[in-house]
Amino acid sequence: MSVTEIAKRSTRGSVVLFAGNFVSTVFLAVSSIVIARLLGPASYGSYTLVVLIPQIIQLFVGLGVGSAITRFSAYHIARGEPAAAKRFSNNSMIFLMLFGVALSAVCYAGSGFLSAVVLRRAELAPLVRYASIAVLAQTALQASISGLVGWNSMGTASFASILQAGVRLCIAPVLVLSGFGVFGALTGYTAGYLVAGGAAAFAFYALKLRGVSGGGGVGGFSEDVREMVSYGLPIYAGGILIGLATYYVTILIAAIASDAVVGYYQAASNITVAYTLALGAITLALFPAFSSLHGTGADTSAAFRHATKYVAYMMAPVILFLVAGSHLILEILYGSQFLAANTYLVLLALAGIPLVVGSTVASAFFNGIGKTRLSLAVSAIGAGVLFVGAPLLGSALDLGVDGLIYAQLASNALAAVASLYFAWRYLEATVDLRSIGAIFGASVLGYAAMLLLSYLALPSLVALVADVVAFLFVYFTAAPLLGAIGLADVEMLGAAFEGLGVLSEALRPVLKYELLLLRRLRPG
Repeated sequence: MSVTEIAKRSTRGSVVLFAGNFVSTVFLAVSSIVIARLLGPASYGSYTLVVLIPQIIQLFVGLGVGSAITRFSAYHIARGEPAAAKRFSNNSMIFLMLFGVALSAVCYAGSGFLSAVVLRRAELAPLVRYASIAVLAQTALQASISGLVGWNSMGTASFASILQAGVRLCIAPVLVLSGFGVFGALTGYTAGYLVAGGAAAFAFYALKLRGVSGGGGVGGFSEDVREMVSYGLPIYAGGILIGLATYYVTILIAAIASDAVVGYYQAASNITVAYTLALGAITLALFPAFSSLHGTGADTSAAFRHATKYVAYMMAPVILFLVAGSHLILEILYGSQFLAANTYLVLLALAGIPLVVGSTVASAFFNGIGKTRLSLAVSAIGAGVLFVGAPLLGSALDLGVDGLIYAQLASNALAAVASLYFAWRYLEATVDLRSIGAIFGASVLGYAAMLLLSYLALPSLVALVADVVAFLFVYFTAAPLLGAIGLADVEMLGAAFEGLGVLSEALRPVLKYELLLLRRLRPG
């Protein structure tokens, strides 16, 4: 497989996963908005805390074998060894499902303790016990998606994400409207993972693993699992650290604030999910791409430099748009009762800036080429800062929820610095800081255009549409003029997105506009 083909496949994979994540995000956003409006801030805060427990327990699934499915599948396929890829995939799925059963039982048995000690709300124990089903279902879904991505079945993986969100959208609001309250919302949450997890696992086996051997019996199974754990354990440890640190913030909010404030914070967090899921899709697609490049002996450092630039080009404007339009977005989506979340939304969006300046690509880069200890080191740095900074800024300095988000920003920033340093120091991979700076400069100009429009006092929906048009026009005009991208970049993006149907057609005018500016105004 050539480097060009791997790059195109990665781009197509990113787009397909992004499209699937976008649709699923829309479904999840609609259901979250409806549920939040129906439950109100306090009950929505209770729902947020209940699902927090299975989410935390989910972090401990697999000992890193979930990541190994993607890496080992892509690596062996690129080397022309499909039988080995099938064997590793099959054995990893068996191992992960057994792990999921065990942790689901832990969640059920420990619901009383977890509700009283972690959430400080013992009355939520029955709901936490009910939510334990979601641990196993989510394990099946995530393991199957990881396997499908490793086998380059991005469309099926995306459909599984959409199915999960669609089922939740269909069930949860109806049950809440029927008077089941938090229990109804939780039922929709659990049902989404059950249906999608079962469907994804079936599709993975039917499409990719049909006829696979048992993996060499118990001895072969154990040997494969040991090899995958050896690879994935640093990723697993890093994921636990980052995950616990992130959920630790919500636990601290539960300790220092009311359920209503938890609801405000979650509403703001739901909006930032738009770009975090997009970054997750990009990471998931780049992971097997770097594995394939590594397997063919290609220049992964050059791929890292290009990838960091293009991720910033796509995602930096999203963050600045959320900052500029936070009040308007909250008002349209959640109504006036959630406007108190405005500050949280602005701060959470800003905390995402380091994620698009290397962190996202570095994670896929390190894991894809097998340098998982570097990923662990980055995760440990980020988690350590958050574990220390969150209680210090939130409680000791009495900055409340704002202080907790400041700690998240500091954690992301130091993790990004560490990622870029490790990439340079140990792998001789660098980023184009000048271009990334120009990308943020163009985004700031788009932000300024939105601020000017705010003085017109337009109706909310009209204002939002005007903001989108103005921001995009200013950003795509300023980006090439400031040197964010050049002719080679536009041509590379055009080639990478070629053959993607409707999306390719939608992007063509933008790329033509960029080329026009570059050729006429920056001829050099």
